[in-house]
Amino acid sequence: MKLSIIFFCVLFYIGIAAKAQSNMQAWYKKGQVWIIWENNPPSPAVYEIYQSPVSVTSIHQAHLIGKLTSWEWTAGAIKDQLNRPAFNWKVPHPTQNGHYQLDTLHGLFVYTPHSADTAFFAVVKQGDTLIAPGVNQTAAAVPFAYDPVNDPVTCHKQSGKVLPGGYKSTFWAMWADGREEHWNGRPDFPVMANQYRNGQPGIFIVSEAVGMDTTEGKKIPATLWLHGGKGNAIQSLPDRRPEVNIEPQEGILVAHNDDFVHFLPDSNIFVDQISNTWFFGWAKSKDPFDTLGNAVLEHDTIINYTQRRIDWINDWLIENYQVDPERIHINGHSMGSAGTTALMKAYPNRYASVTIFNNGLDGHSNTSQGFNLFGDTIYNNPTNLYRQDSTHVHIKEAFNLNDRSSPVRDLPLVRMFHAKNDDNGVMMWDAYVVSEYKKADSLGWGMQLYRSERRHGIDTGDDDPLHPDHWTHGASATEQTVRDNVAYEEAKYRNTSFPAFYNHRIDPQAQDPGDGALGILDNGGNGDDWGTWGGYHDWDQQTLVDASCFWQVSAWLMDSAEYVNDNCPYDSLVASLSIRKPQQFLPEAGATVYWTQVDETTHAILHDGIVTTGPDGLVSADSIVLYRYPHKTTITFSQIRLAAMLSAY
Repeated sequence: MKLSIIFFCVLFYIGIAAKAQSNMQAWYKKGQVWIIWENNPPSPAVYEIYQSPVSVTSIHQAHLIGKLTSWEWTAGAIKDQLNRPAFNWKVPHPTQNGHYQLDTLHGLFVYTPHSADTAFFAVVKQGDTLIAPGVNQTAAAVPFAYDPVNDPVTCHKQSGKVLPGGYKSTFWAMWADGREEHWNGRPDFPVMANQYRNGQPGIFIVSEAVGMDTTEGKKIPATLWLHGGKGNAIQSLPDRRPEVNIEPQEGILVAHNDDFVHFLPDSNIFVDQISNTWFFGWAKSKDPFDTLGNAVLEHDTIINYTQRRIDWINDWLIENYQVDPERIHINGHSMGSAGTTALMKAYPNRYASVTIFNNGLDGHSNTSQGFNLFGDTIYNNPTNLYRQDSTHVHIKEAFNLNDRSSPVRDLPLVRMFHAKNDDNGVMMWDAYVVSEYKKADSLGWGMQLYRSERRHGIDTGDDDPLHPDHWTHGASATEQTVRDNVAYEEAKYRNTSFPAFYNHRIDPQAQDPGDGALGILDNGGNGDDWGTWGGYHDWDQQTLVDASCFWQVSAWLMDSAEYVNDNCPYDSLVASLSIRKPQQFLPEAGATVYWTQVDETTHAILHDGIVTTGPDGLVSADSIVLYRYPHKTTITFSQIRLAAMLSAY
């Protein structure tokens, strides 16, 4: 009788576990362990994944290694964007070179080992405690290796198609290694999540230029696009966003997805695809699965987990798509523009050019999405990023134009567009945006700063038809500026010097952005309705000379652009000039530098002067006058006076 009771209890115990999930499998491949189970409805809100060196019967005997929601274990982000409800993850096949296709009932968790070992893995509904060997636990210990050099972690193809225009687009996925020690990553794979988000999936879409040529080792450019706060990656395929022309002509367009699944603090309300990390990261102590008390506390450090993911994917693209590391560009709109700004400041040596659409520049608010991941704005919590003086960058400083986020002196060539009718929350046009424009124009970054009449959207369709945008009238080339086109960016290089024109606001002819009052002149705003500081300036990058003994550039104001509003309306403009990203011309701090500006037609010296380099070695000169094309001038800087150099171009 006693044996019968025990046998019945064992069957009952196994039956309870089987109702939650069953058919556990796990294998090691491509640097990670792939843990797969069959979900038996009703599905829980959260699955918990456990690890143990021996077989166990309770979660109390094992180590919790991660949690996932159905949005994550069933590829919800890709399902929604492709509108394919039956889609699920593709993972490396355990015994073959191809992939293993999960069906609609399968769940997936991906574990990243930091040493070679064996382990049992179990999957349990949150709230349950029982583990049944062979049911919701692997039947045997799973061996896994650790070889970052010969068997590194990689990305995995999920789906692909050819767009009507001939662009080949591919969904890729990767799964984060989440750890408490954000500095303790693998050599091939940095930590991209905290311990609570271990195994978090990340997706991105790579779209290839028609006729893209990588034969004989040819390198191609890559242009990254970051979506807005309620958007997703699929909005940025080459056949989308025609008003800013994101079609790659030579390389690839990479659309990243930013979604962060979590419970709202002190509630059981679950947020999935409409939550995001501003393409930055989240608080180190944030447990998104805690329904009580998971609000971000004061002094918690905001770790740039998402930035690390994008930076690692850049390296993966260099290796797997033959991307030229000298030609990686980044663009973003709204929340994605804030992420773009923060990324280029954290990794300024990574990007050749940056294009920003409608960043409010002041970071999150207590009613915006960032509040749940960054904390109260009063806290202005520190991040793990450091400035030149080794002080922490705080989260509110990460998203503006001017506060540095790295020890690197120079930023990439930055182009920013904002809209004077933009009333969209933290991204709106206001006095802070104008103050950041003015500050950037005074610091010599060389940013090209635009403003115009539209509202928040960058397409003309959802804007005010009574006030068409001067930088974008429509989708054709003659109706929009060329400066925001992906093809225009593709020709720019990372480690090449460029003339950083600034102090445009000082010129009496400079257009006035106003004081930040929302609207244009006929609906409450002030200043000029549209214009640019620096956007009319152009130069010949091919003939620019960056030598140890002198630096020289041929420059002018635009006057032959296909889109007429790109052409400068003035005969001449006065500005200052700093030499940014010099590779060879590197005078020491406090050095004396001579400069001249020569008319390229008459060879007459128009201006000259003597300047002293700044404490960081920056070379700058004032009163540089540029003229409308084809009137070109050559500007030369040297540490010695050489008469012959004055006419050398």
